[in-house]
Amino acid sequence: MKTLEERKAILDKIIHNYVDDEWRVMGRTETTCRLIKEKQPNGCLLVFLYVLFILPGIIYMTTYKGSKRLYLEVDEEGVVKYLTDDPASVTAAEKKPE
Repeated sequence: MKTLEERKAILDKIIHNYVDDEWRVMGRTETTCRLIKEKQPNGCLLVFLYVLFILPGIIYMTTYKGSKRLYLEVDEEGVVKYLTDDPASVTAAEKKPE
């Protein structure tokens, strides 16, 4: 079983990795953290819309908004749990190693 200080250190290290990858911390406790990352428009779709239909491309670019939300928790054993409102929104590549 990990102490509270060890769990905080694990979480600090993981948060640092995510912040370096343009995630923002929305909230934090000693053993949990909520992160958010703004989504970018789909480049291929944007180019397609621009080429075929200038106006829809402009509308898509100005109205597309979205974000990924990630909730991290370090349990008593020091294992990090990754929770999200959309399981497909956080890929394995986005799960930062400890």
